[in-house]
Amino acid sequence: MAEASTGMVLVEKNGDKQLDVGYLAKLMTLLIIAEDIQTGRYGLSTELTASQSVSDTKGAVVWLEPGDKMTVEELLKSAIIGNANDALTVLAEKSCRTLDEFVSQMNSMAFDIGLRNSAFTNPYGYYSENDYTTAHDVAVISAELSKYDFLLPYFQIWRDFIKEGKTELVNENTLSRTFEG
Repeated sequence: MAEASTGMVLVEKNGDKQLDVGYLAKLMTLLIIAEDIQTGRYGLSTELTASQSVSDTKGAVVWLEPGDKMTVEELLKSAIIGNANDALTVLAEKSCRTLDEFVSQMNSMAFDIGLRNSAFTNPYGYYSENDYTTAHDVAVISAELSKYDFLLPYFQIWRDFIKEGKTELVNENTLSRTFEG
């Protein structure tokens, strides 16, 4: 465990042991998107159009079809609250045009923020023997994410709706509805 604002490690056990990154890859994905928003590449109200790539998205989705339009805010809610990989696809393509370019950006940013024990092969955390991270590196990513104040409310939402109220998002992290503070 690390203190977010200073990065000081408070408690650590096997902090540098490489493990499968799994869905925690989404944290690195969100870090790049947050940076794009913070630097003005696009805003929360920017409307994005889903490409053909959403048709091939596996895992959790919000049932986006090619041509569907959603705001960056709705896509962030879908990704953070609903764990939606199709929403991440749209955001990643806005950021870097292709998913391959986005994955390169993930690894580049990981290096830039000092991660030396992490590698990413996709923005979702699908299993790959070439994907790995450590508890230490996840703590660094989380500390970096905490610098983007506009993201905090999304991580605290237990239940919300998108697509004009037609699609319900439910956060599976019970802390989002039980933790007070």
